[in-house]
Amino acid sequence: MSRLLPGDIKNISRDIAEYDEIFKSQTGKTMDALCREIFGITKPESLKTAVVPITSGLGTIERFSASVCDILRHIGADAFVTEQTDVFGFQEAFLKKAKLIFAADDNAYVAFSTTSRVCSDNGYATGTAFAAALNSAANCSGQTVLVLGAGPVGAAACEYLSSNGARVEVYDPVSEKSRRLENDNTAVLCELPKLCNYKFVLDATPVGDWISENDVCENAVYSVPGMPLSLTPKAAAKITLIHNPLELGTIAMYYDCISRME
Repeated sequence: MSRLLPGDIKNISRDIAEYDEIFKSQTGKTMDALCREIFGITKPESLKTAVVPITSGLGTIERFSASVCDILRHIGADAFVTEQTDVFGFQEAFLKKAKLIFAADDNAYVAFSTTSRVCSDNGYATGTAFAAALNSAANCSGQTVLVLGAGPVGAAACEYLSSNGARVEVYDPVSEKSRRLENDNTAVLCELPKLCNYKFVLDATPVGDWISENDVCENAVYSVPGMPLSLTPKAAAKITLIHNPLELGTIAMYYDCISRME
């Protein structure tokens, strides 16, 4: 899991409604509607949800918990940030009867139910949601999609895209990670291909500014959950770019949990 920087998320609370309109113009759906569709939720849900700040490791990221809370409130959740942190914060969440708890440390960002044995990992939820966003924007069934990165996010994206009819080509510099994803609809690439040969790309890499304007073709659609953003500003301006650092994955985690709660 890439550790977000305060600058990555500082304006989420202020700009989320405006960004959701951009997302809808790209995919035809709001983030809430897309994630509900993925997980088979017919209408918005308003569960009491706690966000617990975690201080272990490198410590809390400024405005992370507040941003998660505001994202959840944006889709109608009854969300709050606990006054206490760590284990004390979990106790507070339980005492306040939260149905879901969101928390993140240096290694994982998870949501789990307090009433069922259900947990959603951000890697899976984010990869699935960004793949669904790409599919909604570009109708990838029968099309070739390049997936860059075969970690938890890339793996979930490959699974979603291949199961929805796309021909997936996946590349990761650690070849063992990509080989385990190979199936009838997913081909493993041994070398980084020329990106300009691909119109549809899902990039789950954690390196910034490595895709230049010469690497992307005109009218390409890139769905990019990875942070920092891999495309240079000139490259991003040349394509349709679906990218947000926290919003879509958080909403997907919420509905992933709800879809499996008893």
